[in-house]
Amino acid sequence: MLTEPLPPKALSVGQEALWMENQKKSDEPWYNIPSALRLHGNVRVKELEKAVQRVAHQYPGLTATYRLGKGGLARYDRNTVQPPFYVENVAGVSEDEVNRKVAEATRLPFNLNTTGPLRVHVFVHAPEDVTLLVTVHHISSDFRSQSVLLQRIIDEYIGRQGILYPRPIEHDRYIAKENSLLSSARREELERFWSQELDGADQAATIPLDVPRSESTGYLGAWLEETFPMPTWTELVRIARAHNSTVFTVLSAAHSILVWKWSGAADFVVVTPLTRRVTQESQYLVGYLVNPIAIRSRIAPELSFGELLERQRQTLLSAYRHGSYPFALLPSCVSLSRRDGQPILGQTALNLEVCESDLPVADLWAAGDSTRTLRYDDLEIRARSTPHHAGTFDLTVKVIRSGASTRIIWIYDTALFHTSTIRTKAREYLGTLQQVAADPDVVVADLARA
Repeated sequence: MLTEPLPPKALSVGQEALWMENQKKSDEPWYNIPSALRLHGNVRVKELEKAVQRVAHQYPGLTATYRLGKGGLARYDRNTVQPPFYVENVAGVSEDEVNRKVAEATRLPFNLNTTGPLRVHVFVHAPEDVTLLVTVHHISSDFRSQSVLLQRIIDEYIGRQGILYPRPIEHDRYIAKENSLLSSARREELERFWSQELDGADQAATIPLDVPRSESTGYLGAWLEETFPMPTWTELVRIARAHNSTVFTVLSAAHSILVWKWSGAADFVVVTPLTRRVTQESQYLVGYLVNPIAIRSRIAPELSFGELLERQRQTLLSAYRHGSYPFALLPSCVSLSRRDGQPILGQTALNLEVCESDLPVADLWAAGDSTRTLRYDDLEIRARSTPHHAGTFDLTVKVIRSGASTRIIWIYDTALFHTSTIRTKAREYLGTLQQVAADPDVVVADLARA
């Protein structure tokens, strides 16, 4: 029986920008968000596939296509289409070769015009040992969404209840709210703020590259991961509270000092994602629910770190209050254009991703520790490492906080930076944070000299 096609759904401005990037670089994994688990026990692959299908259909954006239609760019839901689910037997294959296969699977591009933004691979090491790899395009996911999706798949597979997940229509309401804002008087207020806030910032501030930038090179991504020492993290949290601030503000202030040290610019922009999850029920939505914001950093070498922290706190609070303005519209708002392949707004990004304890499977994944286990009856779950993809910025620093640990992940373009350079920068950043933890009143100039 033929069914009537579902009406197209509007996209957010951010989703439209991601679609445009996908069209320009359709063979790149820039916005692929992969997550993987190692499952041990009586793993029923067919039942796992059915669980993925049931969960995917709870969130229409995961099986939809994103394409131009008669009314413009839109999301076309496909409620009867199943997400791709690939099974590969890797029994007897070396762990290094399996790692290569997993990494290769995360890099496969999505054609958003014809296929959905969700893809699942299962690698069968043995009947009771499989790797589950879930890859989603950013147009329909973010870090929290990926956490919810992993948890939901496992919950559905084992029949676990406990979380009341919201109806997917809530995500469409976020888009409607943005569209309403852009047709209101508030839009002019936001544009006026951002035009003034970013006026005069050094858009040409550039961290020196090891290799000259070339338009023809393309993005050659790699990542470097470090474990954040728990005593340092604990002390940074204490310092943040003492200054009526947040640990992200501490991380941001330290990061800005090093960008100043590396680039020589004392007034520049760093980008960070701002979540749009402002209600309890929105915590369990799956979709693109972030909006990057441009954080202007102004460095004064004579300030103490505590004084810089207060300046950064005020800047962040102001940016948050005006963070509903779509980041993709900022370049035209402040009259910027791309130069020589450089990112338009800021060369670097800083992310703090926190996995809450309400999602134990996702917390395990976020910790990235393959020695930790989580048990559900006869199913044992471990984290499995996957590549990190991020092509918008030359350098992204991602801090991932789980219940058990904190990781710092440096995502960079090997067409621009040597690995040795990134290792040095990673040591400098951690060293700066450790100095701050030891003496929050240290002078900024002294931190830069260290």
